[in-house]
Amino acid sequence: MKYSQIVSLIAHTAKAAPNQATMIWGAPGCGKSHAATIGLRDALGLPSVPVTHEDSAVVMFRPSNHDPVDVTGLPNLVDGVTTWSPPDFLLRVNAMAKRYGTALLVIDELNQAVPMMFNTLNGLMLDRHVGRVTLDPGVRVVATGNRQTDKAASNRMPSHTANRLLHLDMESDLDGWTEWALTAGMPMWLIAFLRFKPELLNQFDADRRENPTERTWEMVGLTTGDDCPKELAFPIATGLVGPGAAAEVSAFREIVESMPNPDAVLMDPDNIRLPGTGERGALFALCGAIAHRATKENFDRVVRYTKRIPPEFGVLTVRDAFKRNASISSSRAFVEWVSANSGVLN
Repeated sequence: MKYSQIVSLIAHTAKAAPNQATMIWGAPGCGKSHAATIGLRDALGLPSVPVTHEDSAVVMFRPSNHDPVDVTGLPNLVDGVTTWSPPDFLLRVNAMAKRYGTALLVIDELNQAVPMMFNTLNGLMLDRHVGRVTLDPGVRVVATGNRQTDKAASNRMPSHTANRLLHLDMESDLDGWTEWALTAGMPMWLIAFLRFKPELLNQFDADRRENPTERTWEMVGLTTGDDCPKELAFPIATGLVGPGAAAEVSAFREIVESMPNPDAVLMDPDNIRLPGTGERGALFALCGAIAHRATKENFDRVVRYTKRIPPEFGVLTVRDAFKRNASISSSRAFVEWVSANSGVLN
C-alpha cells in the first residue's frame, strides 16, 4: 500500500476501533515511522508539535533500547510490599490523551524486540494494561517494523503477537514522498530528479552498505542542498545512496545547470527557448524551478509558460506551485487554467 493509503486506513481504524493496535511493515527507509507519527498525527488533527517535544501527542517507544522491566516498571518495596513504579512514557502518553482527546503510542521497530519484551508488550497492545498502568481510552497504539527478508536485524514475531495486530504492508510511494518534500523544503532539483528516475526512489538491497531510499534521499537533500560544491556533492551522495544513484543524480544536476534560467523564463515566457520534448530531464527540472518561483502575482506568466510545454508537464508545474504556495488559487490566471484544463486534470 502507498503512504496515503496506510495513513487513511490507520486513521479510520483509530476512530472505528480505538483499541485495535496496528502494525506497518516495510523496507528500511520507506517512511513507516513518518506515516505512524507525522502522517497519522496530521490525519487525526492533532497539534503539529515536534515528536521529540514533551507536549507532543505522539510518544515513541523503541523496544530494542529497553528491557521488559522498563515497560512493567521498576520494583519498589513499600511497607514490606513490592510495588511497581510506572514508566514515564506510558504516563506521558496518557497525559497527552487527556489533554488532546487522542494520543499516539508508536512502538517503533517492534520486531527488533527480544522475546521477553514481546510478552510484555502483548498486554499493552491487546489488554491495554501493563504493570500498574492502563492506557487512557484516547491512546491509539501503532507499531512499525522491517521485514525479515530485508535482513534488517528483525526478529521473528511470535504468532500470538501477530494475531493481536492489524497488519499493513507499505510500499515506496513517489507521490507521497514528493508531497512531503515540497512542504519540507527539499531542493527542487532532487524532486525533479526522482520524478525523472522514479525507479531510484527506493532500491534497498540488504547486501549493499549504501542504498537509495526515501530516507537517504532526504539526507542527500539536506547535506548537498543547492549550494554544495560539485567536488563535495558527489562523494556525499555516494556515501548516502551509493555510487550508481549518486552518478545519476550528479548527471541530472548538470542538466539543471544547462537549462534556461527559470527567472528569465518567467520574464519572457512566450519567447525564450525551452527544452524540447526529447529533453525530459531538463523539462522536469525546469518545471520544478518554475513551480518553486510561482506566486499569485506572476502566475499569469507561469500559465503562459505551461502553454508551450506538453500538457503533463503543465499539470505538474501547476500542481507543485499550488502545493508550495496555495495563495495562487485566488489568482484569475489559476482559475482560468483550471477551467481550461479540467479534462487533463481528470
